[in-house]
Amino acid sequence: MGVATLGSSRGLIGLFFKTLQTGVGLPAWASKISMEFTSNQLTEIYRWLGMVPQMREWIGARQAKGFFDNTISATNVRYESTLQVSVADAQRDGTGQTRMRINDLARRANSHWAKLLSDLIIAGESTACYDGAFYFDTDHLEGNNVTNQSNDLSITIASLPAAVHGSTTIPSSQEMALVILQCIQAIMGFKDNENEPMGEDASSFLVLTPIPLTNSVSSAIGDMTFGGGETN
Repeated sequence: MGVATLGSSRGLIGLFFKTLQTGVGLPAWASKISMEFTSNQLTEIYRWLGMVPQMREWIGARQAKGFFDNTISATNVRYESTLQVSVADAQRDGTGQTRMRINDLARRANSHWAKLLSDLIIAGESTACYDGAFYFDTDHLEGNNVTNQSNDLSITIASLPAAVHGSTTIPSSQEMALVILQCIQAIMGFKDNENEPMGEDASSFLVLTPIPLTNSVSSAIGDMTFGGGETN
């Protein structure tokens, strides 16, 4: 069975954009932790409004409150990845190799979004966000918050029973389960800019993990029992 040739640069470009539009290569988690906005400026200032006020007993006059206004600026950066394809390869692509690589180029373009997000997460403990604190920090304050809020959590391994310990770099599944539950507890306790609970209706959670911790996370979430026989 023969393979159709791409023939020309127009054919190559058409194949690239056709594959690009399918979204192939973009991990599902990327769109769950980020938002896509259109932009036509070098630097954009994005605004978003704070939370509405909590209900109160109606005594006396109404107490109208405006929105708490947040802003963040983002500078557009151009990226490129150029693939050189000879005329001979385009016209005699008998095994489909050129077609596969064009599809790979589109896949890599889509996955670049996830790479940028991963880089931001990794740099989160040293990069400031809109409130002036690091993205992962222990002293976030916003609007009417009365106490610092922390999304930079840690757990003291030495305080756990010796039977549940993993290595110094790879936690055991039981340690990882405790870490995940600690994160969920923190999320449930976060307060909005009106100092009201904002995570009390959360019912599902996304766990992102570095590759070396994949086994620990998978076991913590999926195993029925831990290594010592305890029920998960």
